[in-house]
Amino acid sequence: MNKTKGILFIFMTVAILSSCSTKEGAPDKKHRVGSITTVETRLMDGDQFYTSGDFISEKWNWDGNEMYRIDYGGFRAYSENFFYDRRGRIAYTTIPAYGLKAEYCYDGRKLESIDVTRNDDKYMSFLFTHNDEDKISSIDVTSLLPSKKGIDNDIMNVITLALSRTMGAYGAKAIIGKVANDANKSNYSDSSFITNKFFLTWSGDNLIRVAKSDNSYVVNLNYDNKYNPYLQLIGYHNMIEAGFRYQIMSKNNITSVTEKNRPSISYTYQYKDDYPTHRVATYSYRTVNNDLDSVTITVNQSETITYID
Repeated sequence: MNKTKGILFIFMTVAILSSCSTKEGAPDKKHRVGSITTVETRLMDGDQFYTSGDFISEKWNWDGNEMYRIDYGGFRAYSENFFYDRRGRIAYTTIPAYGLKAEYCYDGRKLESIDVTRNDDKYMSFLFTHNDEDKISSIDVTSLLPSKKGIDNDIMNVITLALSRTMGAYGAKAIIGKVANDANKSNYSDSSFITNKFFLTWSGDNLIRVAKSDNSYVVNLNYDNKYNPYLQLIGYHNMIEAGFRYQIMSKNNITSVTEKNRPSISYTYQYKDDYPTHRVATYSYRTVNNDLDSVTITVNQSETITYID
């Protein structure tokens, strides 16, 4: 073996050993989220009339490169715990405050389903279909419909977290919000299950459209060209097989969301090293004030992301 081939062989061996010693799905050593601080401001016809307290909405807890718990702040504080399989993928998550457990099932390198139980009883499930590029192309959402009591918004909000690992926060909110709204308006009896299908459209590595199967509900999303920090964290299943990297969240950050009969949402960012450090979501709507005058309410939801590296 000549010297050049020997050096190449040593390099390849080190690379292979290094990849085998890193769990699949482990994040970069840089840009691990430490905390997210949130504040909301509301304006009426341009004049500020409400500002929430500046509070830590999420605190991410790490053991080395493995994120094991997120503590959510706000009016109803709770924690979400993460458990991984031997390949470093999410096996299941728990939210003890609500008795919720989300189990992630895989078919080879693909996410096959997520089953959500509440106090060990089935509550909701997601079945994923993939396209030729191994991206999620459709989701069958089967949900329990307790129509007499309605859907508990707090429960639906935390269930949204499970789905957000696959398609990002807003795409998940769109689907769960539609399911909850339809369930509350339904005539189904207690303990009935119903399945809704949603189709996903991608542009490159970004999810740009979520639509219910009958197109009665459509959400369109646009993105910047910077890095989404959640992509390298728990939402990113880094399945390394023969150099193939399987991404199931959007690569970039949302800049706008449009949805029929709802206010459009725009997002602006501040960046460092092409990662967002500050984000402001803005939307406006018309309403009637106490004097029965028509006014415009503008909502600014500001988030500051702090990294631990």
